[in-house]
Amino acid sequence: MEYPKGQALLDYLRARGLKDDIIKKKRFGYVPLGKDGRWYLGTFEHWGLDPDLLLPGRRERGGVCIPPGILIPWSEGDILWRLGLKRPGQPKGKDYGQVVGSGEGMFNIDQVHCGQPAMIVESEICACSVEQEAGDLIACVATGSTCRARIGRWISDLALASVVLQSFDEDEAGDNGSAYWCRALKNSMRWSPMVAKDPNELLQHEREPGALCTLRQWVGYGLQTHAGQPVVAIEHNLTPGPEKQTPDIQPEHQVEKVEVRNKLESMVRIVDVLGDVELLKRIKHNPIVPMEHPPYQPVTLPALPRSKCPHQSLEWQHISDKVARPVVRACSGMPLEYGWCEEHRASYDLLCLLATLGYPRLELGARGIEAGVANAEVYACQTSPEHTLQDIKRIRARFASALNNHKIAHPSQ
Repeated sequence: MEYPKGQALLDYLRARGLKDDIIKKKRFGYVPLGKDGRWYLGTFEHWGLDPDLLLPGRRERGGVCIPPGILIPWSEGDILWRLGLKRPGQPKGKDYGQVVGSGEGMFNIDQVHCGQPAMIVESEICACSVEQEAGDLIACVATGSTCRARIGRWISDLALASVVLQSFDEDEAGDNGSAYWCRALKNSMRWSPMVAKDPNELLQHEREPGALCTLRQWVGYGLQTHAGQPVVAIEHNLTPGPEKQTPDIQPEHQVEKVEVRNKLESMVRIVDVLGDVELLKRIKHNPIVPMEHPPYQPVTLPALPRSKCPHQSLEWQHISDKVARPVVRACSGMPLEYGWCEEHRASYDLLCLLATLGYPRLELGARGIEAGVANAEVYACQTSPEHTLQDIKRIRARFASALNNHKIAHPSQ
């Protein structure tokens, strides 16, 4: 990128967390304005297009017009499927497009291998983010939108993968798009980036204080969840490399209480909603329980009044540079009339909200809540106040239609 504007776009990609290596590897380029200050204009013939086969509106343009922006090639070996164009700073709907003549490709499809895991995301930048941070763990492809790339060629390629994590954006369009792939691929599992809008946003914020996990850890949690493996420790060394021998841990340093591991697993495991996508869509508009149902009542937690706030925090006890074990710390706050301390009042609000919705099974990024009041209570006792507030906001947005005409009582307010 030799032009000043090109440097600005390169800085944009870097600000989104992409490193120069992945930018060069994927052959991102820059389309500048012409010397006359106008968009690039090339003849149809130069681009291999027959004007007689184009729609009248295309022919009237007199050639192939390309606005300035980041040029992103979609290739499969020697086959060039598409030339995508990202235009930062433009209004939504005009910030992304493709060069006329582009086909129905799938970005990064040549990274998918038989018997190996794969992930589906929407944008090329998200796919590059996953490849950069976890390319040794999973192949990541992009469709370009939630309703693109639905052709037999790509479905058959992805069917060869050992598992396909479906990770479209955290919004209604992403939910609807993921439902298609979960039906089309028996080996597909919805792995939502619910703690962020999309995988790239997770990458951008992973180093901020309070971040639940890194992009690499989020990918790892998805693979472990599909394999049915409990997650009991976080890998702190994120740099891919050869495996190293873990030093023996003395028994007195091992914190391996089953209940601690189970609680941690309930925190970081996302729920496989394959088969439940339609259920989630229905209860967005029609809650499972009548609205006259009383608000949350404790089941596994002590009845009111309580002498202690039931919240517990999971902290990491570092055994060595590579190994950490979870330890439960009980809350020392004084409970108020609704049974939780002021710091953890959001946990009670979350339980009231889930009670109104009938305790559905939910996915919350790297966290998951199984169906039922008992699982909701375990979750409310473990999640941080910051994440609880985020979860309430996201759940309310997801089930806005069901909650719109009903006021939920919150005795804590």
